[in-house]
Amino acid sequence: MTLYCAVSPARGAGLGTALFPWARCKLFSKATGAPMLAPTWTRLRLGPLLRGGTSLGAYHRQILLWNQFISRPVYVRGLRRAWLLTRARRLSEEEARRTPPTTASAPTLVTFRGYGRLFEDLYPQRQFLLSELRAEANPRQVALAGANRAPIAINVRCGNEFQAAASPEDYLHRGALRTPIEWFVETLELIRARVDCDVPAVVVSDGCASQLKELLARPNVSFARPGAALGDLFTLAQSRVLLASGGSSFSAWGAFLADALTLSHPGQSMSWFGVRNTRGLYVGAFEPRGGVTERLADQLRAALRGWVGRSKEPSEAP
Repeated sequence: MTLYCAVSPARGAGLGTALFPWARCKLFSKATGAPMLAPTWTRLRLGPLLRGGTSLGAYHRQILLWNQFISRPVYVRGLRRAWLLTRARRLSEEEARRTPPTTASAPTLVTFRGYGRLFEDLYPQRQFLLSELRAEANPRQVALAGANRAPIAINVRCGNEFQAAASPEDYLHRGALRTPIEWFVETLELIRARVDCDVPAVVVSDGCASQLKELLARPNVSFARPGAALGDLFTLAQSRVLLASGGSSFSAWGAFLADALTLSHPGQSMSWFGVRNTRGLYVGAFEPRGGVTERLADQLRAALRGWVGRSKEPSEAP
């Protein structure tokens, strides 16, 4: 085989952003049989540390992705990988799409970069991508996610790469804004009131307990610790209802993998990423002070079926 493919994440890309080219490269490899070069997940990223909002103790788990992926024999590694990166003929993803390189006289490497078409082409292969991501994960991350399982997952971004909005209008015109902790609290309380049950919820965050104290003070709310990016993503992927951080590709991947009913702050809908629900459940912006419509209440009860009326610890989820 002389055709290969590889991922080239953008400089400084976090896990959510890096997963877009990884997913498209995976699907290309599956469709063409082209061996895939081993991705480089652990990369030095000083920006999040210098900007603040991420503790030094959590830096290797949340940012560096240290020891979160395992080596898989399906990948091209070692000297062969290094040789291909320096000597193979290069094609971009777009060039390969225009003229599919089914055969080649010399080794050809198709490189995948950037967001592409986001989730638009990924939904038919959602289960395959989830299975592949689990197969590449350190088993400890999968086990941590299992221990943190809850029907409601809440992703709170606290890092300083997400700024506070100066006015409500900012949510309509600016990206990378921090979702106020009050929105998560009010939305969770309203959901629980409408289903008449303190359904278990788990918080996934790059922040610390003191930053999340108002949310963690609510009954039957746990904090996924120790926080690690890949384990946290699997925790989101197990949810039935997801309260997302607007503008976060990490939240978007959680919603995609979970196929969950997903709510986000007004003006910060996950629709920008092309997230939808394959079962017709709501994915979009939500204003808790406007109340819950009967249609959304019915969908919440359907999504949380088996939990409403019961009080269990997250680890006891069906």
